Amino acid sequence: MPKLIESSNNSDFACGVTATSEIRCFHCGERVPPGLDLHLAIDGAERPLCCHGCRAASAAILGLGLGDYYRFRDAPAQRPDDPGEAARWAVYDDPVLVAQYVDSDAEGSHATLVVNGMTCSACAWLLEQRMAAMDGIERFEIDYASRRARVRFAPQRVGLAGVFRAIAELGFEARPFTADARRAADAAEAHGLLTRLGVAAVFGMQVMMIALALYFGDVGDFEPGQYRFLRWASLVLALPVLGYSAQPFLRSAWYALRARGLNMDVPVSLAILAAFAGSTWHTLTGTGEIYFDSVVMFVAFLLTSRWLELRARVRAATRLESLATVVPDAACRIVGSSESERFETVPALALAAGDLVWVRAGEVVPADGRIEAGESGLDESILTGESTPQTRGEGAAVLAGSVNLDAPLRVRVSGVGRRSFAGHLAELVAHAAAARPAHDALSQRVARWFVAGVLVIATLTACGWALVDPARAFAATLAVLVVSCPCALAIARPAALAAAHAALLARGVAVLADGALERLARVREVLFDKTGTLTHGQLRVARVEAFGGVERDTVLGLARALAEGSEHPLARALRAQPAVASPITLGAVTAAAGGGVAALAGGRPVALGSRPWVAAQLPAAEFPAADADLGGKEAWLARDGAIIGRLEFTDTLRDEAPAAIAALAAQGLACGMLSGDRERVVTSVAETCGIADARAGQTPADKLAEVARRQAGGSVVAMVGDGINDSAVMARADVSIAVADAAAPARQQADVLLLAPTLAAIPMTVALARRLERVIAQNLAWAVGYNLLAVPLAVGGLLPPWAAALGMSASSLVVVANALRIRAPAA
Repeated sequence: MPKLIESSNNSDFACGVTATSEIRCFHCGERVPPGLDLHLAIDGAERPLCCHGCRAASAAILGLGLGDYYRFRDAPAQRPDDPGEAARWAVYDDPVLVAQYVDSDAEGSHATLVVNGMTCSACAWLLEQRMAAMDGIERFEIDYASRRARVRFAPQRVGLAGVFRAIAELGFEARPFTADARRAADAAEAHGLLTRLGVAAVFGMQVMMIALALYFGDVGDFEPGQYRFLRWASLVLALPVLGYSAQPFLRSAWYALRARGLNMDVPVSLAILAAFAGSTWHTLTGTGEIYFDSVVMFVAFLLTSRWLELRARVRAATRLESLATVVPDAACRIVGSSESERFETVPALALAAGDLVWVRAGEVVPADGRIEAGESGLDESILTGESTPQTRGEGAAVLAGSVNLDAPLRVRVSGVGRRSFAGHLAELVAHAAAARPAHDALSQRVARWFVAGVLVIATLTACGWALVDPARAFAATLAVLVVSCPCALAIARPAALAAAHAALLARGVAVLADGALERLARVREVLFDKTGTLTHGQLRVARVEAFGGVERDTVLGLARALAEGSEHPLARALRAQPAVASPITLGAVTAAAGGGVAALAGGRPVALGSRPWVAAQLPAAEFPAADADLGGKEAWLARDGAIIGRLEFTDTLRDEAPAAIAALAAQGLACGMLSGDRERVVTSVAETCGIADARAGQTPADKLAEVARRQAGGSVVAMVGDGINDSAVMARADVSIAVADAAAPARQQADVLLLAPTLAAIPMTVALARRLERVIAQNLAWAVGYNLLAVPLAVGGLLPPWAAALGMSASSLVVVANALRIRAPAA
């Protein structure tokens, strides 16, 4: 027989076995299923456990430093859940669901969850602290505003089912995050709140009518027994409000206290229970004031404020989730050769880069790509916030999620699913939403200590009035508990941030980094890259010069023919030119990387390339004097050994760039340009945009050093870029902004991503960031000022409990309403 370990009562369950040969669970005493080898080191020995739920519970107990529980208990622990619940959680250890909901990398496994049952940000703090202490949990972060949590765990020590079970033991419910799961959770929460509010309102109105009669009537006005009857009627009518409507607050407070923590529902629940208990006693004894009206009013106002907060939270999350659901489930793929091509319907996620798809008018583009045939208007508003349809033709890029409005298109796929613009953006914004800002953690800690302070003040108030005027002690203490609920303080910043992010996303700006808007509000300098940022980053033919009596159209036609088949930026610019002559057939084509291309045209040798390359091919050729340099790139054309033409290419400035720079200057921001291009080109763009501080010939290292120098001087710098070479300087800047068509590395480093191809969004975002700071300051000032004013009044007995309930709820409503005022102002 296994040897028993020491216990204060020497009961058999303490060792995890009975006197028979059956193996019993060390935690709950249930029989361990045959063949299950599940153990945990407890008190220096490996103890058998009957299920992953008991293992998670034991690990949580040990992780919290409560191992002595097993030495001093006098009965087995209750199983975490009934068998049905155990099976419910165990299913998440199924390999199919693990593959669907869990991502793994070299550092471990991680999953995104949606958590229900939180009633305040202190609940989020409590959940984080307890989950982080659990064995196998390496990191647990939760965003109270979105109810979304990210958990990183060691799968060899705890599974996804164990994570869900541990969350359930703390009084919350979690499930894998999907858009449907979040919508279902929000719908269930809204339905529950409205139902409880309805009960509180219906019974509360009856209680309030009785209260009016009792407040404004005189005891002598009532018939014998009527006065007592009304008090008993108030008690009976308040019971459904306490037993049903107030349950979310009472349950949340219980779970917090059971976990040895505090949340905002603790003083709320104490106030509700104290008011109801005191009023019940006064009803039984027939003496003293009753506060059933304060109970029902308090509960109704709390439910109203939390329902409004839920609505604001849902609106903030809906825009983000729309990014993940814009791509259709099916796509029409074109297969076969041009002579025998056919259409087949396939899942959109089954598409691959290089596939050709057919997008009919009225359909949604299933993947990123380029138009190979057709021209149509595309509605990209869900992605970029641009309400005006954009006309796209052959060679133009299209985005997954765009709606094809006019005519069919043949699109060559370049990105699908997570590799598409919409998918990548949804991942970036989701990651940013799941990362809990540091200031939210601070507000949670402040709220937790505030709750503790409230309880101390309430205790001192009760003791003080007990010495001065015992008859007023209960009412004063109750008023303190009710009026000082820190809900407004806790949601002051998160509510404003959620509203700001939603407003920006609706206008084509995605905030990807924690604290980006707060830093943007303090920016003093905005630095721009040139190519692809202030300009479109697409070269065009700006000038064609012909020499030796050759026609201009001949020069352009030969150059266009030589550019066929090349992906060089100059070649693409030439192919974009309309044909000006009959097609030219070339033979014996040879290309030199970075130099040029040579061929035979009608049996005559021709060559197109840079001046050094053409000079090397034709040492005897003389280069004629060209017109004044426009500052762009050039290509020279030769035929029969003589120079016959010169073509100059320039990048085009974005139409809105000068206005955007002017708007930033009007906001008091200094604008500069850091470009690797030539001095002449940079100066021309700077003069057009009104930028006085422009630096040319900047390498990535030069840009990095320049931003660091400005920061060392005390400036807060924002960097706007688009390319791979901008990644380092964007990472260094206080705020980095990537334009809509930026390269993937630039998007990864960006704090803010412009979804619409316009720089006008930058001054608009700065204006909203500054407004956000003002709204947050107003919310915090209101929350702090309200408590500084109301708490002394309650302590002094000058604030009746019903007025305290009204003031507390109004405080939270004011904060939420003020946050919802945030709208992206015009730039």
